[in-house]
Amino acid sequence: MMSLFASFDLRLFPLAMSLYLLMSLNIFSSSHKINTFLQSLLLGLKALLSFFYSLKPLMIGKFFLLYSLSVLIIIFIFNFTSVLPFSFPACSQVSLVLFMGLCSWLAIVSCNVFSNVKGILSHCIPEGTPIYLTWFLFLIEIVSNVIRPLTLTVRLTANILAGHLLMILLSNLALYSFAVSSLYLLLNVVEMFVALIQSYIFVTMVSLYHSDLA
Repeated sequence: MMSLFASFDLRLFPLAMSLYLLMSLNIFSSSHKINTFLQSLLLGLKALLSFFYSLKPLMIGKFFLLYSLSVLIIIFIFNFTSVLPFSFPACSQVSLVLFMGLCSWLAIVSCNVFSNVKGILSHCIPEGTPIYLTWFLFLIEIVSNVIRPLTLTVRLTANILAGHLLMILLSNLALYSFAVSSLYLLLNVVEMFVALIQSYIFVTMVSLYHSDLA
């Protein structure tokens, strides 16, 4: 039986890459499959565009729109490939997710500090606050903003890690029970949707953080 945490070992990464290559060759082995793949890709791009148009009121500037789109695609690819057998779940690594969260948070803070310093300070200290509570509320707002990369990291990492561990447990039992194997296939489908939902949540939270400081 495979170890519960074996899939989190980078030594399985070459095996996963070989599996992805074989799947890619199978997809592009005929013109019909190519057309089906391109149609699915176009539908996915249309869905992404409609999603970002819905987020447009929360965003300021084309640069942030392109950045958010890039982050969503990267996280979705990482999450989607982790559903495949022998795959390495990149978003289960705290260092990687924390790096993406820190980059997003630093980009938001730096852009707003240079363009709207007074607005950020007024947001930290609500209007009508008593003088003796000013520094206390200011420190609370600073701490709540500083821990935002950690909240992004914990939310994404915990969800991906929990789902992947459950898949490993069911895959070890699927050989001995038809019911468990059916449940394992269903869980794979669910995890594919979770891959999209988690990337959506990550980008939405980054957009909300941006709108709070803007």
